[in-house]
Amino acid sequence: AFNDASADLDSKLVAGLKETGLYPDQQALASTETQLSLASRLMGEGKLGGDTAEPTLLNVSSGAAMLMHESVVNNALDQIGFDGKKMSEEELRLHVEAFLSKALAREFKFRSPEAAAEGAPAPEAPAEGAAAEEPEDKTPAKLAFAERDAVRVQFRDGTLTLVIVAGLERENEEPIPAHEIVVPLMLSVSGDKLVVKRGTLGIAPVEGEAKPVQLRVMNSRISKALPDREVDASFTLKSTDREVPAKVVGMQIVDGWIVVRVE
Repeated sequence: AFNDASADLDSKLVAGLKETGLYPDQQALASTETQLSLASRLMGEGKLGGDTAEPTLLNVSSGAAMLMHESVVNNALDQIGFDGKKMSEEELRLHVEAFLSKALAREFKFRSPEAAAEGAPAPEAPAEGAAAEEPEDKTPAKLAFAERDAVRVQFRDGTLTLVIVAGLERENEEPIPAHEIVVPLMLSVSGDKLVVKRGTLGIAPVEGEAKPVQLRVMNSRISKALPDREVDASFTLKSTDREVPAKVVGMQIVDGWIVVRVE
């Protein structure tokens, strides 16, 4: 019965990945006396794909390493579907949760920004003379995503950079036109935790001159939605007949690739 349940779950997972456009269109398996490698490609028609990773990134003396090119994430973002949509923060969260729940064949829930930030490293004190943090803007609002390439990621120089192109429609307020919001995220392993630390946002209007009030509002909204986070580095790999404890021991971001090392 347990094996039947596992097979049923695998079948549902494959079906979910195919239905959401996240099932690899190509896979290749190779092995030696000491290593086993599986290469998968997620690239629909007309989409960009990554080049072959540098051989040094594939060196694994123990445990396992997962390499992912930024194009995989960007192609997945296309499938989630942000382009042209207008959503509040809650609607955005529910939209992504529903997509991932279907793809993974199980319920997926995000922790709220407040809960995710619990236990995260305290923010660094501002430098002497720096401007005080902007008060939170609580006016009901919706992000108005660009019609194309509204959300993208880049893996460069040790940083995962999230690029959002969106405006903001606020209740009883003048709408804020589309801005490009660049969010640098630094990923690291600290003891038993995976740490995501957000750097300084870069915000600029897509067209026209920057207006300080609009920049402050966008900065406040995005900063609140993307706080520093910590999650457990340890997890359990489950199969039909065993459970194997594992832990992320390192992460590296270089030349469009992210490498996650597990032991």
